Amino acid sequence: MFNRGWQRFGLQVFLANGAMCGVLVLISPDQVAWLVMPFWERLGVMLLICAGGAATYAAVLQFLGFKFKQMVR
Repeated sequence: MFNRGWQRFGLQVFLANGAMCGVLVLISPDQVAWLVMPFWERLGVMLLICAGGAATYAAVLQFLGFKFKQMVR
């Protein structure tokens, strides 16, 4: 039913998700630090965390040979 292309795609997405989760865990502040931050600092940290996760996900997919142009079609 599934050909080799789908298996490769699934593996790429699985590994990219794992790397992204690892990075998010590493760069997230602990709960106490988060709760004492002022609103604007929390907002900035959250934006940086999201950007770091997205960059990690895209970089790992690119490294594993994922072709982003294929998704546009």
